[in-house]
Amino acid sequence: MTELRDELIAIDGVAQARVEIVDDGSPSVQLQVEPGADRLAVGTLVQQILAKHGLKSRLAPESSNSNTQSFTADDLMPLPEEPAPVEESNPGPVEGSIRRLVSVAVEEERRRVVVTVRDDRGGSASAIGRPGRSALRDAVASAVFELIGEGGAPPSIVAIHRATEGSRQLITVVIDRGAGDLSVGSAIVAVGWEYAFGRAVWAALTT
Repeated sequence: MTELRDELIAIDGVAQARVEIVDDGSPSVQLQVEPGADRLAVGTLVQQILAKHGLKSRLAPESSNSNTQSFTADDLMPLPEEPAPVEESNPGPVEGSIRRLVSVAVEEERRRVVVTVRDDRGGSASAIGRPGRSALRDAVASAVFELIGEGGAPPSIVAIHRATEGSRQLITVVIDRGAGDLSVGSAIVAVGWEYAFGRAVWAALTT
């Protein structure tokens, strides 16, 4: 506390400074200000010094009858620490949330097509098919099936139905998951038929 006292007494306008440790272990500071000194300026400097030492105070005049003005810094306590900055991050999907198909990419080569599908959790799967609409549909269905990760033989497409409602097109697929277990899924064509078809297959396999 000697260093704190020396810094306080060095303030222009401070006649005397006393720093004591009270019963509860906290510091008590008493200052006497010279007559004619700018008490507001003195108080501001005192607050800055206390803050530098990790303390804060409420300054109040102790007496106005003496030749000097006395200020008591009471209720001294450690300054609250600045909260650590919170790192912003991109949170992953909430546990238990529904996985969604987010993309279907088709890479066409001379003798084959490669279909890659991705979900909103960073998963991806690919399937290879022959050129042609029918083979491409089978490749999309196989890639979606692999991404879902059910295992076993890929499902077979039983039927595909297209419907138009106003300006929107809807694709509905019927899939045989084996042993006569049929599933139906639908999706609106918003970008391309491959993505809509993949979403319809996804819906059929996850519902």
